[in-house]
Amino acid sequence: MAHHNSTSGLVGKLVTEMEVNCNAENYYQIFKQHEGVPKAIPHIFTSMKVLEGHGLTSGCIKEWHYLHEGKALKFKETTTYNDEERTICHSVIGGDLLNDYKNFSATLLVKVKPMGHGTTYLAPPAQPAPKQHFSQPAQPASKHHHFSLHRPHLNQPAQPDSKHHLSLHRPHLNLCKTISHCPLTGRVLGVQDSSPPAPTYVAPPVPTYVAPPMHGSTVMWIIDYEKINKDSPIPVPYLAFFHQIIVDLNSHFSASY
Repeated sequence: MAHHNSTSGLVGKLVTEMEVNCNAENYYQIFKQHEGVPKAIPHIFTSMKVLEGHGLTSGCIKEWHYLHEGKALKFKETTTYNDEERTICHSVIGGDLLNDYKNFSATLLVKVKPMGHGTTYLAPPAQPAPKQHFSQPAQPASKHHHFSLHRPHLNQPAQPDSKHHLSLHRPHLNLCKTISHCPLTGRVLGVQDSSPPAPTYVAPPVPTYVAPPMHGSTVMWIIDYEKINKDSPIPVPYLAFFHQIIVDLNSHFSASY
């Protein structure tokens, strides 16, 4: 996204902005550390060196050699850092740019996306409905009930406390009951449940979705310029130059993830 604002025929502002996939702090630091820029995008910046100062503090002076519209050019600039806002201002004080512009500065501004570190949130993938698993396989249905009658030994007289045992088994219901009767009165003495334990439902483990680490930022370059005269060109080609820096550095970082 590019914007142009001109308050007069000589003074103006150009802005290009783009969302990238790389981490905001990484993007900011590669320009603050500066030495990694020619290595990451050598087709744009061929080299750079610090002429005065530490290089990592505001007020230092650097010289950049770059390729633009098929020409090998250079500019000298003073750098101002704002770590809290991730802003770096390059104010040109020498080089080829001053042939057309009385003042020229390029400001880098890197912002974290609203989601925190990154790109649009990815919702967890939909999971299929869990299937029911039982500890015992289902038994085939049976059309018959099975009864068995057990008495104490028939050669012995029945005793008042002896019991008749009636066992009822229904395979399709998975039921088995033992009923005890008094041999004299026929009264039911008790019912014992000898059915196998009911099958236990075992829920399958629910897969845990781990969200990928989120990266991303919004990168903006702002060009403030003042032309030497009305015949000096509006630096639209330099707007394209800085936009290409955004694109190519994003590709550089994306390839390293």
